[in-house]
Amino acid sequence: MATAAEHKTQAEQHLTAAEAGLAERKFGLFDQYVALAQLHATLATIAD
Repeated sequence: MATAAEHKTQAEQHLTAAEAGLAERKFGLFDQYVALAQLHATLATIAD
Protein backbone atom coordinates (compact mmCIF):
# COMPACT_ATOMS: atom_id res chain seq x y z
CA MET A 1 0.00 0.00 0.00
CA ALA A 2 1.38 3.39 -0.96
CA THR A 3 1.83 6.13 1.61
CA ALA A 4 0.21 9.55 1.43
CA ALA A 5 3.54 11.07 0.40
CA GLU A 6 3.90 8.56 -2.43
CA HIS A 7 0.41 9.36 -3.69
CA LYS A 8 1.16 13.09 -3.55
CA THR A 9 4.33 12.52 -5.58
CA GLN A 10 2.41 10.48 -8.14
CA ALA A 11 -0.27 13.17 -8.37
CA GLU A 12 2.41 15.78 -9.07
CA GLN A 13 3.98 13.55 -11.73
CA HIS A 14 0.61 13.06 -13.42
CA LEU A 15 -0.04 16.81 -13.45
CA THR A 16 3.37 17.37 -15.06
CA ALA A 17 2.51 14.76 -17.70
CA ALA A 18 -0.89 16.41 -18.22
CA GLU A 19 0.78 19.76 -18.86
CA ALA A 20 3.12 18.13 -21.38
CA GLY A 21 0.17 16.48 -23.13
CA LEU A 22 -1.67 19.80 -23.27
CA ALA A 23 1.38 21.52 -24.75
CA GLU A 24 1.50 18.84 -27.45
CA ARG A 25 -2.25 19.16 -28.02
CA LYS A 26 -2.81 15.58 -26.93
CA PHE A 27 -6.02 16.35 -25.09
CA GLY A 28 -6.91 12.71 -24.47
CA LEU A 29 -3.66 12.29 -22.57
CA PHE A 30 -4.34 15.50 -20.67
CA ASP A 31 -7.71 14.22 -19.48
CA GLN A 32 -6.27 10.85 -18.45
CA TYR A 33 -3.41 12.36 -16.48
CA VAL A 34 -5.68 14.87 -14.74
CA ALA A 35 -7.96 12.00 -13.72
CA LEU A 36 -4.99 10.02 -12.41
CA ALA A 37 -3.74 13.06 -10.51
CA GLN A 38 -7.16 13.51 -8.91
CA LEU A 39 -7.25 9.82 -7.99
CA HIS A 40 -3.85 9.97 -6.30
CA ALA A 41 -4.75 13.20 -4.50
CA THR A 42 -7.84 11.45 -3.12
CA LEU A 43 -5.82 8.38 -2.14
CA ALA A 44 -3.28 10.61 -0.40
CA THR A 45 -6.08 12.17 1.63
CA ILE A 46 -7.40 8.74 2.59
CA ALA A 47 -3.92 7.48 3.49
CA ASP A 48 -3.27 10.45 5.81
